[in-house]
Amino acid sequence: MSEQDNGNVATLQRPATDDSEVWKAYWEAQGQVWRTEPEISTERQKFLKERLSVIPNRKQGIYPFKGIKLNRADVEWLIDIHEGGHSEHKLTERLRRLDFRGADLSGADLQRLPLTQLNGGVRGDEWMSSTNEEREAAAIHLEGANLAGTDLTWAKLRCGHLEGANLSTAHLEGTVLRHAYVNGAQFRLAFFSSLTRLDEILLGDKKGYASFIDVNWN
Repeated sequence: MSEQDNGNVATLQRPATDDSEVWKAYWEAQGQVWRTEPEISTERQKFLKERLSVIPNRKQGIYPFKGIKLNRADVEWLIDIHEGGHSEHKLTERLRRLDFRGADLSGADLQRLPLTQLNGGVRGDEWMSSTNEEREAAAIHLEGANLAGTDLTWAKLRCGHLEGANLSTAHLEGTVLRHAYVNGAQFRLAFFSSLTRLDEILLGDKKGYASFIDVNWN
């Protein structure tokens, strides 16, 4: 790491190691403080790019990442897949093009990631014309995932599986959780708004109930 004449730290060299701490310092220098993992391999990048080219088909249950196991490193790379800077506006535009319907993110550590407008379920304009099977095929799987502090503002999670997930301090303003499965999920200190959709959610069963302690309902 070198220093510029004005004393500011210059951009770090791209790490040639899998050391997470080294990569964290690198991402921070790039202004991407939400990234914590080493960048995924070239082979994995190629695979994910190929999946991004898949054309969704609700009737056939086809989605880019349906049934595919994704981890935090995958998601970090997908968030940053498009070139052109890391401003909040551009980041939001990129996320609009990401489709996680049917993806398997169960058990993933996604805490504090910027996942605004995440697409993880049947679209609103398709809801009434969709069968239960079609709704389930499009549902994102986040069972047991760590979503503490994650920004899920305006995310679409209809019929999403969030059983046992940790959503403490998560931002859920405007998030659509219609018919989602949140039994056993933790929502402690999470942020909701009057536009958050909680229609027909499954709050619990014999395996456990969702916890809404100290939630900011607004």
